[in-house]
Amino acid sequence: MNIPDISNLIYFIHFGTQENIYFSWKSKYSPKAFIFDYTIAKDAIKSDIYFHLNKGDVKIVYQKRNSFIYIIGGHISVQFQILEALLDHLSKRFMEIYGDVLFDIFHIGTDDFFKDFISKIEDAIKQIPNQVGNVIRAYCRICGKYVNVYVKKSMIEDAEDYPVALVYMHHGHSLLLYIDADFKVRGAEIVSITG
Repeated sequence: MNIPDISNLIYFIHFGTQENIYFSWKSKYSPKAFIFDYTIAKDAIKSDIYFHLNKGDVKIVYQKRNSFIYIIGGHISVQFQILEALLDHLSKRFMEIYGDVLFDIFHIGTDDFFKDFISKIEDAIKQIPNQVGNVIRAYCRICGKYVNVYVKKSMIEDAEDYPVALVYMHHGHSLLLYIDADFKVRGAEIVSITG
C-alpha cells in the first residue's frame, strides 16, 4: 500500500550545529517560520536517538549525529516514522554532497550554494516514504477498525530481535504493535502512556 502524497504537509527542514544553521528550507505550504523550533531542538538534544515533539498542529522530529543537528517538521497528520525516514535520507544525502566543505562554505555565504539540494528535498518528499517504508494495517479495538501505520524498513530490517515493538499514537490513545521480519503484525494491544 502506498503512502498518500504528503508534499504539501512537510513544512521545514533545518541542518546545523549548536552554533550555526547551515541549511534551512521552508515549504511554500508552511503556515509560518520555524527557526525558533531549531533553537528549542538544539538545546534539547542529548543523544543520537530521534526525539519527537507535537507542537500545536505541527509534528517535529530531531536528531543529533556527531556534532550535527537535523530537524524536520510537518503537519500533525504525518506520522513520525515518515518524518524520520525523510530526515534519514536527506541528512545522509546532504552530508554526502556537502560534508567535506560544509564548515568552509558557511563563511563564504550560502545563498546559492544549496540551491540544487532544494530540488532533492522536493523529490524526496514525493518518493522516499514509499521507497524506505511500508504501510502495515493493524486493528485498533478502541476505534473498532483497521488503521494504517507507516513503518521504516530500517526499523524492521536492522532489528536484533523479533517481533519489533512500535507504539502508534492516534486519536488520544496508543496501540502497541508487534511486527515480525516480514512486516506482519503479530500482536496489537492498547497501552497507557505518560509523559
